[in-house]
Amino acid sequence: MNSVAGKTVVITGSSRGVGADTAKVLAGGGANVVVSYRQKAPRANKGI
Repeated sequence: MNSVAGKTVVITGSSRGVGADTAKVLAGGGANVVVSYRQKAPRANKGI
């Protein structure tokens, strides 16, 4: 994968499943991650 360090990414549906896992991987790679979710705010906050 190309470097994502310093880049900003927006991930929709990131409170669970593939979206949450993608957010974690990209954040671990140094990206600035913007998360979006429709429901389950506590679950999204837990992932941060």
